[in-house]
Amino acid sequence: MKSNSALVPGSVIVVLVGMLWVWCTTKAPTKPEETVPAIKISVGEKGTKEAFFTGTPLTMIVELGDTIQYTPDAVSFHKGEATFLLPKIPEGTPTAELEYRFFWTVMPLGGQDSVTGTFFDTISARIGLEESNVVKVFVTNLPPEIRTLVVGDTTVPVSEHVYGDHVYAFHVDSIIHSESTSVPLELKVRDSDPDDAYRLFATWQPLVNEDLLYVESGPPTRGLEAAYRLPLTNFIDTIQVTLQDHHTHVVTHVVLFRTGGKASTHIDSIIVGGDSTYTSGFASMLYRTVSTSSKRLRLFTPAQNLTVEWTASHGTVRTVSDNNAPFAAVYACTSDGCTEPLTEDTTVVVDTVVAELTSNGGEVSTASIVFAKVPSNHSPEIDSILVDTVMLRNKNTNPFRYLAAVRDTLVLRAFYHDAESETENLTADWRSSTPGRIVEKPQQDIAVYACADEAYIDTLTIEVLDSLNFVVEKRLILTVTPRPIIDSIAVEDSVFHDMQKPVVYEASLGDTLMISGHAHSPRGGEIEMVFNCATEALSGKAGLTGLRYFALSDTLYRDTCAILVTDRADMHTEKEVWLNFVNYPPQIDSVVIMGVRNVSGSIPISFSSSAVLSATAGATLTFQLYASDKDQEVLQDEWDVSDPSRLGLLKKVSAFLVEYRCLEQFYTENLSLKITDGFGAEAFADIDVTINNWAPSLDSILVGDSVYLFQNGVDTTPLHRAPADSVLVLTDYADDRDTDDDLTVNYEFPNTGRARSLASGAAHSYAPLSDSAYVDTAVVTVEDQRGASATRRIIIQFVKQ
Repeated sequence: MKSNSALVPGSVIVVLVGMLWVWCTTKAPTKPEETVPAIKISVGEKGTKEAFFTGTPLTMIVELGDTIQYTPDAVSFHKGEATFLLPKIPEGTPTAELEYRFFWTVMPLGGQDSVTGTFFDTISARIGLEESNVVKVFVTNLPPEIRTLVVGDTTVPVSEHVYGDHVYAFHVDSIIHSESTSVPLELKVRDSDPDDAYRLFATWQPLVNEDLLYVESGPPTRGLEAAYRLPLTNFIDTIQVTLQDHHTHVVTHVVLFRTGGKASTHIDSIIVGGDSTYTSGFASMLYRTVSTSSKRLRLFTPAQNLTVEWTASHGTVRTVSDNNAPFAAVYACTSDGCTEPLTEDTTVVVDTVVAELTSNGGEVSTASIVFAKVPSNHSPEIDSILVDTVMLRNKNTNPFRYLAAVRDTLVLRAFYHDAESETENLTADWRSSTPGRIVEKPQQDIAVYACADEAYIDTLTIEVLDSLNFVVEKRLILTVTPRPIIDSIAVEDSVFHDMQKPVVYEASLGDTLMISGHAHSPRGGEIEMVFNCATEALSGKAGLTGLRYFALSDTLYRDTCAILVTDRADMHTEKEVWLNFVNYPPQIDSVVIMGVRNVSGSIPISFSSSAVLSATAGATLTFQLYASDKDQEVLQDEWDVSDPSRLGLLKKVSAFLVEYRCLEQFYTENLSLKITDGFGAEAFADIDVTINNWAPSLDSILVGDSVYLFQNGVDTTPLHRAPADSVLVLTDYADDRDTDDDLTVNYEFPNTGRARSLASGAAHSYAPLSDSAYVDTAVVTVEDQRGASATRRIIIQFVKQ
């Protein structure tokens, strides 16, 4: 917080603490006798051992044995993670059970269910030396979080989850240039839940002057921004900020105040008695009191060298000295009936006191205080109304407003008190302007309301009456509207139309799924569609186009994706899609290619997903597939070529074995391989083959003086006869259409094992093994630099002469 955010003065702190927190105490009954004590705890109703917490206050019932003596502070919760309200137990009431309401304030909790992933906590009660049994509570909703609060140019990070009243005080700069000067307010928020898809909304409510706050509205801000117009004078105001998700809310109080205002003869504030402060922003300031016999007045102004004159309509005012206030006086009421209490709930004005300030220059400022008598017994006050999980609060006479959906069932609960006596017997009753909508009243402060099947507006009234028939009532304007309708959900090619049934889709690990929905609003207008998956890394937003879901690839699992549809009235409908990944996809271990060379020159080549090869025109390539499946399912292989007109060149020899015959021309071919398991999961491989080489040709061989010609494409083996004691010289004549290739010639004699490699065009000298007759075969191979070759044979017969 910056230096301009000073601490609130001590008197202001007292007012704030009194306004933000009220603590009630309960008198403990006496201990009847000494026997074996026993206590038992349950949640919601007697005997319940587990409960789910979704933001609604839970009720904890502690059943006591007859001998247990308790005090209100004897009930505790481990780690302090729950807050509770003490019930009002009249003195002398037999204590068979106690009832508490509590929330969770620290998230996340210490435990998480291994199956559902739901957070849980355990609660117990200790009274005296006895401890109750343990009850397990599953927490299915975490409250939203205000991460950062920005007031003007001051940023305050909020480091903890809050559920209750939290106060931040800001001293506003006293230099004001115009009445339009305002301070901007902004919230930075987050929701840690998987229900982060639910939009967070904030409401701002000044507790002193509602006319000075301007709230930014509309979908982009969701009420997270506001502006407070600053008065010209000293002031103090508390702005209650409520941040709400789908289930619960968090409340923060922002206190804005100024201790110096506009100079000259402007009156900043007047303190009446010791506890009531008024600013001069009003022509008359109303001071309500039971008795107006004598009151001390103190006036504050930043101006200097002033004179103040006090006058009263019916009473007397005399100036007194006060070191803490330069202009102080004491008012005394002299009219009839100043001290007599009123017996009706009404207000009677008894006097008006005027303070007139005059400067040396003749400038005059005035402020008037109207003294009004009120009865010693005031009407009860309705603090708030809880509609399901939404708490509605305000301090003015305006009615509450709530938006509900058709066919909803709402639980309404009013919270009220009587300021004069905590033991006052108050009665309450709910009424509806639409007959038959309130279907149950389990308690006088609770009503169960059933919304009709069509859109309408109803007015609900809660009336609270004390024992002297002083009454207060509060209205709730209930707008019932249809929710948006999800017509269908599509996952890949599967379309689900029945939204009353679960949407379940089974897939394989590593799949990429497209999830989309079709919805509309009966009210018309645009709708917003948000996708949110439990696996946070895979969630996203895509409007009406859908969500592209990238599945994990390491282990089988289930994910839940929620589709939330919201219309322009912020009514929403949700549907879950269950994604079950129940199949391991097949795997291509390797593809072995025969008939080509890789960079190292070895044959064959093995790869798993893709390969780039060079091949020779007219060559035949063989592809052997090796694949596996973790589910031990039967696999099917399917091959294809990039040009359908060349599909005839691809021949499937057997399962996982194919041959491809290259054309006698240069071109590029892409061979694609797909394997499929019994569940439909697939694996792919690609082979890019570039036919860019001509094979060399061996045209003739000269043996001695004899020339043997070879016809292209005809496999012939000529016979050469020679005397047994003669030495032969063999010379090959080869050619290559690739003029940039150097050819390598290799001679082999498989019959005798004699062999020798010479450069192209060189002669090979062959001497007989003996002077006896025998037959040998000369195998001549010509090979270019990219592995293409031509081979010819010639039989050599040595004869005895």
